[in-house]
Amino acid sequence: MIISIFSPKGGVGKTTLTLALANVISKEKRTCVVEYDFSPGDFPALLSVSETKNILNALNDLDGSIQRPEGRNYDVIVGAYPDDYEKIGSNDVIRLVTELEKRYDVVLFDIQPGFIESCIDVMGKSQKVILVVEDELRVAARVNSFLDWLKINELSDLSNYFYIKNKSVSNQLQYIDKIRYKLPILYSVPFIKKLKGIDDKHLIKYLMKAKEAIL
Repeated sequence: MIISIFSPKGGVGKTTLTLALANVISKEKRTCVVEYDFSPGDFPALLSVSETKNILNALNDLDGSIQRPEGRNYDVIVGAYPDDYEKIGSNDVIRLVTELEKRYDVVLFDIQPGFIESCIDVMGKSQKVILVVEDELRVAARVNSFLDWLKINELSDLSNYFYIKNKSVSNQLQYIDKIRYKLPILYSVPFIKKLKGIDDKHLIKYLMKAKEAIL
């Protein structure tokens, strides 16, 4: 199963949720997390893995680019550098996704906020695309623009797109409810006041429940 996790706005907790979700899923299923980020991303710092064995190298040497972070039960492929995304074509992305799908039960793609064209190729191969949102005006506005862009350009019918509401402080929706596209909310992760990163016990507890809805 291929799952893309995306937000058009940074700072919503997308990468933290992705890696915490990988912790949960990998207890039962063969799991790989791909950092589809060319800014570069945070995986090397968060997981103490090499930044040179990245997604660009994975196109020619997949086995040599897959890393198993110490103490984890899942594999990762880290992101690359700003100019590298221009070296990756649609066929490359589809080939990579197809090969990973053969090897793993679940592949999570943590897609960078600064949207690039090849992200659509990943999302197009995904069984689910999860938009991480906060019930906040700037987030809702960017999500609206992103979904409008998909529809106008006929890139997706949004039938496999879902929300995860993060840092939720209320059951009442103020801004998410005003987004034109009423996508299902798979799960609401409550606001955790003193979040202790991807291994936070409260976050893991919530994502144990979210996992059933996501899978």
